Order: sequence, then structure tokens, then C-alpha cells
Amino acid sequence: LASPDDFLQINDKIQETAEGAGRVFAEIGTEAGVAVVGPREKEWESRVQQWKSIGLSHVCLRTLGGNLSNSQHLKKLEEVSSVVF
Repeated sequence: LASPDDFLQINDKIQETAEGAGRVFAEIGTEAGVAVVGPREKEWESRVQQWKSIGLSHVCLRTLGGNLSNSQHLKKLEEVSSVVF
């Protein structure tokens, strides 16, 4: 877990460790979680763009913490995915 600002330094350590263990670093994915509801809801789009610019292979869009019903979770994810993809 890291902020976009801290990720590059941490990713360097992951690469070093992976290569030391004989792994091909390019085959290891990277993921960040981004809250799309709750107190940071207004930041999600810029956070996703930050992560995309860094080159992450995966982004987890979180709807937890928004007190949403099942259908509201799905609706929010549909809304967000139309912007992200």
C-alpha cells in the first residue's frame, strides 16, 4: 500500500526483491485501490489518472464505506467504469 508519490521507491524495492528471487519483474502486476465513494469521492478520477500515468497494471475501484445498497454499488461502478475505460 502506497500513495502515488511513494510508489516508485517501493516498486524499486519490489523489483530488486523479485529479481533476487529469480522472478521476471515485468511479469508481476501492480495494483492500487481507489475509493470512489465516501470522503475522497471527489478525488477518485484524478487518483486513477495518477496511477495510470505511473503504469500500474490494475486498479481496484472501491465502493465500500459509502453505505450503499447492492444496486447502488453496481450503479456507481458502472458510472465510474464508463469514465475509466
